[in-house]
Amino acid sequence: MKPFRYPGPQPFTAEQKNVYFGRSHELDELTRLVCREPWVVLYGKSGLGKSSLLNAGLSPHLAAKEAMQLTFVRLHAWTEDRKETPSGIVNGSLKRDSTQQIEWLEKLVPNDGSLWRILKERQIGVKDTVLIVFDQFEELFTFPKVQIEAFAKSLAEVFYTDIPDRYRKALENKSTELNAEQLRLLHESLSLRVITAIRTDRMAQMHQLRPFLPDILDHLYELHPLSVVAAEEALLNPAFNAGAFRTSQFDYADDALDRLLEFLSAGRKQDIESFQLQILAEHLEKNVVERAGRTRILVADIADPRGILENYYLGKIAEIEAPTMRLAARRLIEEGLAQEGDPPIRLSLHQAQIQKYYGISTGLLETLVNQRLLRAEAGAGSGYSYELPHDTLLEPVLKMKRERLEQEAQKHKESEKLRLRAETEVAQQREQEALRQKEEALQLKNEALRGRSRARLFAWVSGVAAALAIGLGVFAFFKQKEAIEHSETAVKERKVAEHSKQMANEKLREALLEKGKRLENEWESAKSSLNVYEAAGNPRAIKNANARIDSLSNIITQTKNLIKNTQ
Repeated sequence: MKPFRYPGPQPFTAEQKNVYFGRSHELDELTRLVCREPWVVLYGKSGLGKSSLLNAGLSPHLAAKEAMQLTFVRLHAWTEDRKETPSGIVNGSLKRDSTQQIEWLEKLVPNDGSLWRILKERQIGVKDTVLIVFDQFEELFTFPKVQIEAFAKSLAEVFYTDIPDRYRKALENKSTELNAEQLRLLHESLSLRVITAIRTDRMAQMHQLRPFLPDILDHLYELHPLSVVAAEEALLNPAFNAGAFRTSQFDYADDALDRLLEFLSAGRKQDIESFQLQILAEHLEKNVVERAGRTRILVADIADPRGILENYYLGKIAEIEAPTMRLAARRLIEEGLAQEGDPPIRLSLHQAQIQKYYGISTGLLETLVNQRLLRAEAGAGSGYSYELPHDTLLEPVLKMKRERLEQEAQKHKESEKLRLRAETEVAQQREQEALRQKEEALQLKNEALRGRSRARLFAWVSGVAAALAIGLGVFAFFKQKEAIEHSETAVKERKVAEHSKQMANEKLREALLEKGKRLENEWESAKSSLNVYEAAGNPRAIKNANARIDSLSNIITQTKNLIKNTQ
């Protein structure tokens, strides 16, 4: 796929050298310095374009005009489980580009894997000067001290030693093995150049190397923001380029270009940082030229530059597919890495803190770095710290934070309303159930009382009948037999009445016992719910649960009393 003309917030690569503009003066000065001095330190604020200057500027420039072999080296931050050392990384990078092994050197000092030996073999095989380019050199200082010192000593041997002692001693023992040409090549000084790119706020760490490389800070080059004129070149020249790009050539209307430069330079009061410029230029190329199919940028297209920066942030966040990961990324950036203030403040967090407090995986961190929403910086110890790549993003990030928190508060408020409504409905249902159970208990009690009244009535009638039978027997002997029969009938009726009373009591007792068990089960359930609410600290639910328990306790007591009365 063809590239865009502007890389956005990503650093320029060597392949984008034809659209890299605005740094011709810096490129000429840096080239002269690198060709003249053995060690150059390129430093500047983060986001000014040090990596772009090395990749798309210095590298192709030297390759075209100077007899140099460039080797780019990234050390990356040290972690506790990492086995690579800085010296090993540098040596490995140089070996990948080296020629075949020099046989007579191997015979002289076998198995010498030093930097001096690697460079000597390259010198014999190729002859050109070797330029080692260290980008983000601050990563070196995350490694253990012993490894940093070993790295410095290996470079010191190259810069300050014509022939290492181990080779001198070998020559004393095997001097006849080398011919004149080999001796000349062995004594020929190495031609090495080193350039290191480092953030301004990490420059003090370079002093750790001075005991071994005392002149390491003698030749410094500071990269500054773009001037307005240089920024205009960086905007216009890529648009005019006739190369193979995803968009056709286009132009900026004069008032549109003025509007853009006015915004970037704060009313032409300050120089321009390339991070902002590239984000805005990338947005215009993609949205106006590619999508709208226009070949001229108008002032209306950049009526709201700050809005473009806000959309850049939200657009990159929207590219994260999983909603949970998207929210976690926003919370990290908006709450952990940006702080309200006048002016707002960029914060930094180590990856261990991010994983602990925000639950963000290493993979998601890498995604955010690749999207240029975060910048990974070598920490003071193991691993990386992360921060926003530029102050430009602070205002959009904090604005989106305020909007998100407002939306979350509204959702929480609505959720709380629904929860309270549900709790109220549950309480009402429980209250209705308690009333129903109370009515059932009262009904059972009334039925039991009516049963007792009927039993007493039956007993009284039986007594009267017996008395009448005896009286009639006294007054009418001749009806003794009839009286006896009446008496026996009365006895039978009394037994029937007593049996009816007993059956009524047993049924009442069974009903009350069953009701008592159900009430005790409900009491236990209410007690368990109270424990849950107390653990959750829900005052309203605790109050309702206590009321429910009290109501059930009263009903249980009444039921037990009724059971005693049926015995």
